[in-house]
Amino acid sequence: MEIKTGTAGETADPALARFADKTLTVTGDSITESNFRAAANWHDYLKDWLGFGAVVNDGVSGTGFTRTYGGSTAIYNRIDSWSNDTDMILAMASMNDGGGNNAALPLGQMSDTGLGTSYYADCKAVADKLIAKYPDKPIGFMTAPPRGTAHDRGATHGVSGWYHPWCEALKEVCAHYSLPCLDLYHSSGLRPWIAANNAAYFSCAASPGGDGVHPNAEGQKVLAYRISEFVKTNL
Repeated sequence: MEIKTGTAGETADPALARFADKTLTVTGDSITESNFRAAANWHDYLKDWLGFGAVVNDGVSGTGFTRTYGGSTAIYNRIDSWSNDTDMILAMASMNDGGGNNAALPLGQMSDTGLGTSYYADCKAVADKLIAKYPDKPIGFMTAPPRGTAHDRGATHGVSGWYHPWCEALKEVCAHYSLPCLDLYHSSGLRPWIAANNAAYFSCAASPGGDGVHPNAEGQKVLAYRISEFVKTNL
């Protein structure tokens, strides 16, 4: 895990005082991982804006709740290595559970149980594991933001995209457990299927025109605006 440390000073907003010197653990895929795609990620902005003392970044490219690309360890398994001393948890996932080489995983239904049975069952397994490890800590989930590319299942944006019902599934599971969930798929403000938006918010040196998937620092800031308000209200 990458740990961003710092000393949180006094804040002008008393509502933010509860975040001072607290540790936030974040997890997800390449949008959360610190890499060459962005000079700053959404959690970097959160640390500065909300005054967290430290952010533990568990984001790993190509991973989902239970499925991965390229052999990396999935979020469900990585939870075992997390510190018990974290104060708050945010999880952003995941198109990697159902897209690409994971297209065999069915969406399923809310009544499903058993890890690997369906996306519903796997979301429930992750929620169960987090609640068991952190029974008295604030936990928040976020759906994946839209993408401008297509997976084997189809388009990755809009209500006709394949991820739409998967997004709804995560929200339903979170509601069942009384866990707040931020719907970034439908309300991120990012529209990477539009060329100008893709270039403005998804471009980097390795992909000057944007890749339609990984936000740059400006795109991450757009996400951070929504996420910071979500954190202030729900964690």
